[in-house]
Amino acid sequence: MYRGEIRVRYKTVQIPAEMYEAIKRGIKANPHLGYRSVKAFVEDAVRRRIEELEERGDGGLTPQP
Repeated sequence: MYRGEIRVRYKTVQIPAEMYEAIKRGIKANPHLGYRSVKAFVEDAVRRRIEELEERGDGGLTPQP
């Protein structure tokens, strides 16, 4: 780890094998989308969904006190 670098912690989640293979095929068939791995695609998809839910204005995934 380099000076000033923030260490990111990871957790593991499982997805159905068919979904994994579909993502893998999609990435290979569409390099113009810019995804280099299934991990990158899933991170982007989850991040976008979280943002979408939070923008709804009803608290999204984060409960409001």
